Amino acid sequence: MRHFLRVLRGAIAFVGFLASLLIFGGGILLTHPFTRRWHTQLFRAWAAGTVWSSGVEVSLTGAENLDPSQQYIFVCNHQSLLDVPVITKLFPSRPRFVAKSSLEKLPFFSSVMRSLGTIAIDRKNHQAAIEKLLAARADKDGGDTSGIVFFAEGTRTTDGEIGPFKKGAVMTALSLQVPIVPMAISGAMEAFPKGGLALTPGPVRLAIGKPIPVGENTPEEKERLLRVSRDAVVALYEQIRLTRPSAPAMAGKSMSAVPQLQDGAAVRIADQESGKGREETAMPECEGVK
Repeated sequence: MRHFLRVLRGAIAFVGFLASLLIFGGGILLTHPFTRRWHTQLFRAWAAGTVWSSGVEVSLTGAENLDPSQQYIFVCNHQSLLDVPVITKLFPSRPRFVAKSSLEKLPFFSSVMRSLGTIAIDRKNHQAAIEKLLAARADKDGGDTSGIVFFAEGTRTTDGEIGPFKKGAVMTALSLQVPIVPMAISGAMEAFPKGGLALTPGPVRLAIGKPIPVGENTPEEKERLLRVSRDAVVALYEQIRLTRPSAPAMAGKSMSAVPQLQDGAAVRIADQESGKGREETAMPECEGVK
């Protein structure tokens, strides 16, 4: 009976997730021909409604690391479809997300994306992607945004581990000459894993690290920033993660939980039950939004 109630609650939460997308997405499309002033409020309302209907409890640490007057390139791990509403709800100002150009083919969703200023890029055409990002930054009608968010792995995780980073975020930061801010999210995969059709209520944590200054746009600096930004995201994640890999998943891997940070990429987040989360096997994609 308990299992049935848990499945039923998850199914209801999933329906709420879709309903919030349709209701608020429709509102965004209806107001788009007239004004973009309401889009930030509607986007935030959608995010809050999605988080509420999902039954997840969200928390944020590291917001003090951000300067409200500064624009940033944010790099974050990618766990779930919940990542976008969670980040949107918790951020002090509305971020703009980078999405794969293939998502523009989806009816309704693609129209909402464009209305919200989501930046759809073709990852196979780096020059065109950079030009699109530069144009987006110069868009004065884009709303009150804190920067551009990349899910640097390029895909959602299926095992809770952080994969290699793609270079799009670093190349953009170097081209725009703005700092890179590492972020990590934990718990979203457990709540709504890739391929899942039901939501499991639970805690979702978001941590923001210290900005990483960028140097001259050289190949060496690009490689350094790629390494440093990933190390910082991994370090943040290890401090907030809610599950640990199983023994088979760790076979042949280093047992060092938190990598050494380099080149000024130290991160600072508040203590929040680090290591006190439940111990269990981790459940099972973009430089952009899924």
